[in-house]
Amino acid sequence: MAKAAEMRVRAAKESERAAEMRAARLERTTKESEPAAQMRSTRLEAVMTDPVVTKYGYTYERTNIERHIEAYNTDPLTGLPLTVSDLVPNFSLRDAIEYYNLHFIRFLVPLYPRRNASP
Repeated sequence: MAKAAEMRVRAAKESERAAEMRAARLERTTKESEPAAQMRSTRLEAVMTDPVVTKYGYTYERTNIERHIEAYNTDPLTGLPLTVSDLVPNFSLRDAIEYYNLHFIRFLVPLYPRRNASP
């Protein structure tokens, strides 16, 4: 009797450990497939496509910062003067975004599957 109870306890512990390991693996996989915060535009929370860095060291999506500069002539975070010529492409972030897009985006399931054009 004692052996059977001991085996049930051991099986329950192993099952619990296996469930914890599956949960940890799922959490790691989910975190790895999400874009890093550095890849997101600060205003839109969308993944950037053309990141640029200002002379003050902040990175923005090119179209967003150019629009802001046209309106205010300042860096949105510092309030210091800024011109379009002060923007430099952020190649390392762009490469990281391209890597992310190549390795993770293609595995996402489309929300709306394409319909065949022919009936």
